[in-house]
Amino acid sequence: PSTVFRGSLITLSLLVFVFTCFPYVSSLYQDSALALADRDAASAAQQAVKAHWLTPGDPRPFQTQAHIYLRAAEEALLSDRPERGEVVLDALALRLGSCEQALAREPADWSIYRAAGIAALDLYLATGYVEGWIPVFDPEAIIGSPAGVRDWSGLSTLQRIAPSAAADWPVWSEGTKAEVAHYRALSPERLTRMALRFLHAAKDRN
Repeated sequence: PSTVFRGSLITLSLLVFVFTCFPYVSSLYQDSALALADRDAASAAQQAVKAHWLTPGDPRPFQTQAHIYLRAAEEALLSDRPERGEVVLDALALRLGSCEQALAREPADWSIYRAAGIAALDLYLATGYVEGWIPVFDPEAIIGSPAGVRDWSGLSTLQRIAPSAAADWPVWSEGTKAEVAHYRALSPERLTRMALRFLHAAKDRN
């Protein structure tokens, strides 16, 4: 009995160590990803993925990813390169995907719903400016002043180019191509419906 007890105690101690250690290491990966974001956004996003594998149920690695993608989009917006519009749209598409991944892991958190709603609105607005169909849009009239929506109007003077022309800046991982294609294929109506759904859910839960 004493041997069984000692074995159980050791096993329990190991489990406690693992469940304590993994969140800490995951946090280190996220900090490393954020520090790397300005120099290499694609590698930073992959660092966040490593954090996810350590804590599969934690939404924070995906929130970190979403932040990295937003920074990449904002940096591209300020560039003078002609393909910056496509880079912005790719990054914003990936950001929306990361927000939905975070929601899948913490569906009760109102702040994640809000972040997802703003991400959908940003992608909607940026796409409209790049493609030239942007309508008169008053977010406050339909959702109550969603602070955090960015100004993407600087994209309105760009010429429309093929998405493949932006493939080398930044070099997102191979696994993101399908995700980019999915979110960029969403219609303006679908994006606005997503934004409203997420923002209303945030309001209901706050």
